[in-house]
Amino acid sequence: MIELLRCVLALDSICPFLEFYHRMEIHKIILEQIRYGTEIDINNFSPMMQKVMKLIEKYKWERPEYKYNEGRLNLLYYDEDLEQWQPIENYKHEIINDLKTI
Repeated sequence: MIELLRCVLALDSICPFLEFYHRMEIHKIILEQIRYGTEIDINNFSPMMQKVMKLIEKYKWERPEYKYNEGRLNLLYYDEDLEQWQPIENYKHEIINDLKTI
């Protein structure tokens, strides 16, 4: 479940859809699970978050490797096909289109 939540955060970095509060809540839940072994129940999340998690599972989406450029102004992802770093705006995946409909 932690990896699924990390995927939600990564997806939000690529295509922003979360409010600041939601990002903080996810970080808090991850931390509590790591520190205290707190159970994570998907039903405790908002319907929108549940839909996003289901999309990630549907596509078996994995976080691309990404980093900020030297000036920390632009987010880049590693394009395995091109074998080079690309601006995040160039990232393509079916999940992005579906995410826009939520």
